[in-house]
Amino acid sequence: MNKNAKNYILYVVGEILLVVIGILITLQTNNWNSGKQQRNLEIMYLTEIKLNWKLV
Repeated sequence: MNKNAKNYILYVVGEILLVVIGILITLQTNNWNSGKQQRNLEIMYLTEIKLNWKLV
């Protein structure tokens, strides 16, 4: 293989790694955001339950 072909293969592998890393970061951010939304919903439900118990 000549030098240009090796450089091109390294370039392609680098590009693929960048795309994969970007996708993994996006998925992790999405999971973090979903967890945060779930916690906020849980706090809202628990607050409602607490208020309803005070009314009884």
